[in-house]
Amino acid sequence: MNAVEIVFWTGISILIAFYVGYYIVMVLAVRKSGSIQRALITPSVSLIIPTFNEEATITQKLNNIKELDYPKNMMEILVVDSASTDNTRKHVKAFIAEKINELKISLIEQEKRKGKACALNEAWALCHGEILVLSDADSLLEQDSLRQVVSNFANPSVGAVTGRQILINPKQSAATHMERGYRDLFEILRIGESQLDSTPIFHGELVAFRRSLNEDLSSDSVADDTELAIRIRKKGYRAIYDPNAKFYEYAPPTLKARVKQKQRRGMGLIQQFVRFRNLMFNRAFGKYGFLILPGEFFMHVVSPLMLATLVVLFIYIIITNPLYILLVAFFSVSFLIVASGILMVSKLVSPTNRIPNPLAVMLAFLHSQMCLLLSFFLIATKKRSHQWEKIEDIRSLWKAST
Repeated sequence: MNAVEIVFWTGISILIAFYVGYYIVMVLAVRKSGSIQRALITPSVSLIIPTFNEEATITQKLNNIKELDYPKNMMEILVVDSASTDNTRKHVKAFIAEKINELKISLIEQEKRKGKACALNEAWALCHGEILVLSDADSLLEQDSLRQVVSNFANPSVGAVTGRQILINPKQSAATHMERGYRDLFEILRIGESQLDSTPIFHGELVAFRRSLNEDLSSDSVADDTELAIRIRKKGYRAIYDPNAKFYEYAPPTLKARVKQKQRRGMGLIQQFVRFRNLMFNRAFGKYGFLILPGEFFMHVVSPLMLATLVVLFIYIIITNPLYILLVAFFSVSFLIVASGILMVSKLVSPTNRIPNPLAVMLAFLHSQMCLLLSFFLIATKKRSHQWEKIEDIRSLWKAST
């Protein structure tokens, strides 16, 4: 083999060894007995809903909250609206005027849109609950989700908790099938990381944390949920994923919409992993510092760049030796067969009790890595924005459901 081929196969070997190894470690961690002792507790809760032009979802969201199985006298709801130009505020005020089920609801009206992080920072100062809960307007919570997520705080080592996404439309299109495959693996990684220590990947649709650990988010934060998770772990508390705390959400129904969602999410994760890189390989953070955070850094920062390089090398090799594609094809099929066998063990530990579709998983992985590369490009060209954008395809699905 020449130098180019050596570099190519070395890169492939590193990627396969990392992903297979990390996945197996997490599967083994999931199979361990639970490391979090939970208990039925009902501390006071401040539930914060950030909005910007959410007229299609906000009434349904508030109706969903009023049905939560949690003592109403222990809840307060704060809707913080960032200068919406539609009827979001009108709908919130109409809901407040109805005085439903003794819910305590406040509307914070920002006259200038500064981004989600700034909206949340303003809301912090007005919260009174022992536990602060964030929930996006375009998601619905399971009736017992608050009880489930709060029960983890009976353990004094837990500082933050995120919940589990249930897709409303998993079979709608190729894009939603892809997302379903991605989520099957995602859950195992999050549960495994939480069993070992903590996970840095949180869901903005359901995030809960102790108010005593709160601090302002960075004003330019794109992934505020992940920033919260890492900051709280930095303080010495665990940030965990609870598959029993469920919320419901639509997956992007088209590949174009999925790219938009994933590239924005990718920018936020890259931003946070680079920002908190000093936590990696730091003895003070144990398995989180030596395994979990470096692993996630590799997946979101190193891996997409390596894959892009390998694609360029592959094209060069094929141009110089067209028959080489037969060897790569044989290797790819063999790997897919082996990967299918490895994925079969997922059924033993997955909350869904489902074997991930290996082809869907592979496509989801490649698509997500492509989106991360796009995120790098947008960051490099300084086209990053900390103001959240609507995915209209998803909003259309919400409108159709009402």
